[in-house]
Amino acid sequence: PEQAFAYLLKAGELGQTEALSALGDAYLEGKIVPKDLAKALDWYQKSAEYGIEAAVGVKVAQFYCKGMGVPQDMDRCRYYLQKGYDSVGEDIDLYATELGLMPYIKKLIRPSHKKHSN
Repeated sequence: PEQAFAYLLKAGELGQTEALSALGDAYLEGKIVPKDLAKALDWYQKSAEYGIEAAVGVKVAQFYCKGMGVPQDMDRCRYYLQKGYDSVGEDIDLYATELGLMPYIKKLIRPSHKKHSN
C-alpha cells in the first residue's frame, strides 16, 4: 500500500485528475494514510480546479455544508453543489445521497424540489 500511495501521490502532484480525487478520498477515509480533513479538502479542491466533476464538486461541498474541518460556509456549499448540478443535473442526487447532502441540495439548489413517488 505504501508504494501504491507513493505512485498515487506522484500522479496527483503531476495534476492527474483521478489521482487528485483519489488522494482526497485517501485522506478523508484514513485507511491508507492518517485521516486528515484539511489535506482531503486540499486534494479535492485541486481536482476541482482541473475541471469540476459532479462527484468532486459534491465532495468539496460536504466540507463546507457540514463544517468538516473548516467553518461551515453556505456560500461555498452552494457554489460547489451548483457546479456539480450544472455538470450532471438531477443525477447529482446519487452523489448527494451517498454523502448525506440531499437536505442541502433541496434547500440551496432546488428549493421547490419535491420527492417524486413511484
